[in-house]
Amino acid sequence: MAAMRSTFLTILLATSSASSVAVTANPVRKVVTLLQKMEVAVKAEGEKEKDLFDKFMCYCKTGTGDLTTSISAAETKISTLTADTASASSAKDSTESVLAQSRRQLAAHPSRIFEDGTGGPAAQTAALRPSPVDCDRDLEAGLPWGSNCWVEDLGRPPCVVDAAPAAEPAPGAREAACLRPQTLELRLPREARPGELVVAEGPHGTVEVEPPADHKPGTKVRLRLGAPPELRIQVPEDGKPGDRLQVIRADRVRIAARVPEGTKGGDFFKVAVPAVVVAVPEGAKTGELVTFRVPPPEGKGKGEWMQARCPSELLYGRYFAACMPLTAGKQQR
Repeated sequence: MAAMRSTFLTILLATSSASSVAVTANPVRKVVTLLQKMEVAVKAEGEKEKDLFDKFMCYCKTGTGDLTTSISAAETKISTLTADTASASSAKDSTESVLAQSRRQLAAHPSRIFEDGTGGPAAQTAALRPSPVDCDRDLEAGLPWGSNCWVEDLGRPPCVVDAAPAAEPAPGAREAACLRPQTLELRLPREARPGELVVAEGPHGTVEVEPPADHKPGTKVRLRLGAPPELRIQVPEDGKPGDRLQVIRADRVRIAARVPEGTKGGDFFKVAVPAVVVAVPEGAKTGELVTFRVPPPEGKGKGEWMQARCPSELLYGRYFAACMPLTAGKQQR
């Protein structure tokens, strides 16, 4: 019995000792577990910081490149704008010079005759004169009239020049053939193709012609010899053929034109300066003075001698239009 009690006490003491050891080990495990969790959290935070740092470095690199590119583009734009400003200033000076020359020419030739480019009645100009009493409309070039009528100033084509009277052919100047505006018919070479410039033989030497889109090999083409239009006018909504329109050009020249037949309100018609056509002699250069005798009206008389300088651009590579000077107050129909 005593032996049994001793054994029971021994077992009880061993169990108590083991429980004490287990209770003692629990705080350490908690600390270890806490440290392990902190390790995981610190690693995750480190990864996050590393990701943010990489993004910051990428921004620094690309941002610097973008800023450099923007600065370079801005500097290029500054240079371009500076050049454009200088070009615009030069163009302004050139325009003012042309305007001054035009005013001098206007003072020398205050009256000029126009005719519509559609074959309608001739129009007349009267520089800075009172409006004609029978004029139905006053229009200003480049500005709208009401809501349905306006005028476009097309400007003087480079193939049109002013002629000056000459008592006789100028010494040393080439004599050129002169003819009234007309339509010229030419037969082009068989190899001529639409859209391609070809050289053909005309009545006054070789000419340069671009065949129309519907041109067929071996057929003739019609060339209009005359001054190109200088104004484009829209007929007023209530306008009709025969109405007189007065246009005040940008240089303050007043142009009276009649609405041509076959047009109605809203239609457009063009106005061209009436001029003779001069055939440039072979070998003549730009700026060279040539003399010519103007064909008399209806073929009566000998016609007046005139002179003009060859322009830089020619009609069909051969002709130019020469405007006749008019005495102030003189009218021509």
